[in-house]
Order: sequence, then structure tokens, then C-alpha cells
Amino acid sequence: MEISNGQAVRVPFGSRLLQGVVVELTDFPAFEQTKDIFSVIEEIPPVRPEHLLLARWISEYYLSPLFESISLMLPQDSRERAWCLFRLLRGKQGPRRRI
Repeated sequence: MEISNGQAVRVPFGSRLLQGVVVELTDFPAFEQTKDIFSVIEEIPPVRPEHLLLARWISEYYLSPLFESISLMLPQDSRERAWCLFRLLRGKQGPRRRI
């Protein structure tokens, strides 16, 4: 699997797979516990190097999480959204139940 900076990937986080963006390739991890990349979402990195630099600047200047700044650089259609499904119980007027 060929990985480069700016590439969108899926990484295991607990029992879920979350979207992430590769921000740096290093020989040694910055944290003691790391997870392997599960899969590559797109072969062509959606975030260019100059956008990664801009995202780092935004994150440091505004004290925002780095991924929030990087997500501004992602194409609109590549951003994942969380979905909740609701089921309306027939004959009930109470709140809907999450499934």
C-alpha cells in the first residue's frame, strides 16, 4: 500500500473505522500507541502539500484541532457525515427511538 501526505485513509478507532488524513510520514511514531492504516480511501491525495501547510497554520493560529482545519481543505463530497436512523412506532405519540 503506497501512502503519501494528504492521502485520505481509514483507521480503526475502537470498534469503528474512521476517516483520517495522512499529515506526515516518519520513521518513529510521535505517540506510544498507534494503529495501522486499515485502507486507503482515495489513491490520489485530496489534500495538496500547500493545503496541509495552511491547515497547520490555521490550527496553530486559532488553536483548533488539526483535523478540523484539514477538513476545510477536503472536497465537499469526500467528507463523511454521521447518520442516525429513527423508527416511528405506529400508534405511539412519544419520542422516536434511535436504531
